[in-house]
Amino acid sequence: TKSLDLPASTTDKIPKKTLVVMVNDKDIQINGKTITSVKAAINNKKSIVPELALALIKHSKKEDQKKKRYNITIMGDKKIPYKLLKKIMLTCAGTKYANISLAVVQKNLEQPSSGKI
Repeated sequence: TKSLDLPASTTDKIPKKTLVVMVNDKDIQINGKTITSVKAAINNKKSIVPELALALIKHSKKEDQKKKRYNITIMGDKKIPYKLLKKIMLTCAGTKYANISLAVVQKNLEQPSSGKI
């Protein structure tokens, strides 16, 4: 989406298909569906994002119940505050989505990348 400016990376690994949490400057989404606003998540005094936790628990019921940990990818704009990223990661880990990947744009070492997708 054009609303995200992902950090750049030089990794060669191809991402696995996972549940995606996307965070832009306005809201937090799961697979394109808005869960809560960024403002509400940051202003909440809890160390997790309760609305995200409820949504992840709902999604976990569709996962392979034999697994103890599920895979998830966080696509966050590189300008989102660390405080918010930490809350999102704690929320994921607390709802069995502990195999967390952070989405980045592959950086071409010869040419600068804009980081836009």
